[in-house]
Amino acid sequence: MSKKEKEKVLYAAPCEFLGGSFSGAGVGLGCKIPKERCTSGTRDEYLVNCNLKVRLSMDTEVGNQPPLPGMEDEHPTIEVWVKVTQHSVTRTHVTFRMVMAEVDIEPKFLSMASNSPGSIYVLEVKTRSSDDDDDD
Repeated sequence: MSKKEKEKVLYAAPCEFLGGSFSGAGVGLGCKIPKERCTSGTRDEYLVNCNLKVRLSMDTEVGNQPPLPGMEDEHPTIEVWVKVTQHSVTRTHVTFRMVMAEVDIEPKFLSMASNSPGSIYVLEVKTRSSDDDDDD
């Protein structure tokens, strides 16, 4: 698809990125979304046994079209495949952990995103079988 074509956004929400870390399993980054933006059906579809192609942006304004990836922009944005490893729900928020390959994320973005507001766009979903979780 050319960059001029509109990309289909499956889900978009403002979020707060939580702490980021490097480990043997890859790079982890937490994400917190207001509960009213992440219903039970949304959680089942995108946070349970899924790998997601996402755009993570430092722009807190969520639109119908996600910003294009770029680190030199006013609002740095990356596009990456992530594995959702866990999620939890409180009265006000849904939090989850994303794990990605170290080569897929720039350390500069991880540093900027950790404990900062931003937005998340889900572009693709691949369901994992429960056997896939044994590989970690």
